[in-house]
Amino acid sequence: KNNVNTPKISGFISESKVYAPRIRNDLKYIIKPITGGLGTGIKLFDPMNIPIKNEYIIQEYIKNKGHYRIVTSKYNKVINIYYCSKDDDKLTSNAATGGMCDPNFISNDERIISMKRNAVMLHNSLCEQYPTLDIVGWDVIFDETSYYFLEGNMTAGIVAEYDEEFVNKSKLVISICTKEELVRKQKNDVTKLTKNPQIFKKEL
Repeated sequence: KNNVNTPKISGFISESKVYAPRIRNDLKYIIKPITGGLGTGIKLFDPMNIPIKNEYIIQEYIKNKGHYRIVTSKYNKVINIYYCSKDDDKLTSNAATGGMCDPNFISNDERIISMKRNAVMLHNSLCEQYPTLDIVGWDVIFDETSYYFLEGNMTAGIVAEYDEEFVNKSKLVISICTKEELVRKQKNDVTKLTKNPQIFKKEL
């Protein structure tokens, strides 16, 4: 719908049964718990070693060196971005699974700019259905030629040790973004009135 790259989902596993009509023998796949988080439970798909319990998606494996977390607000803003790297023998780069995250990441690379722009676009698209969706943390991986949006997280986004700290920081960021939006609107109104005082008379 939004014309962004995502890893292809080729099937799913439910209570040890595999439903995978699009699996190819020449490609690698991973399995991800449907109700998982923090990179836990993600493994290479092995048809000879299927989990007995729980549900998983079977997803195209994309070789990568880490992932970006891009945090967006519903005010057309990227409010945070950081990068997590991993060792080559690891599947995930989440801090909980041994990844090294840099909360002070800064880059003006064209690919990063494009990722940010698409993250804002995706957030705006979600807000059409869920207007109260204030903050989303997008996980994005990349290979040698492109980048792929893995998922959007409603309860994570700013590097914080505890959930309470995250909530407090999130509310602060939303407050700041709201004030910035009001200030920007006021400046635009003043500019319009300065250039064309007749607008003010018409509005009255």
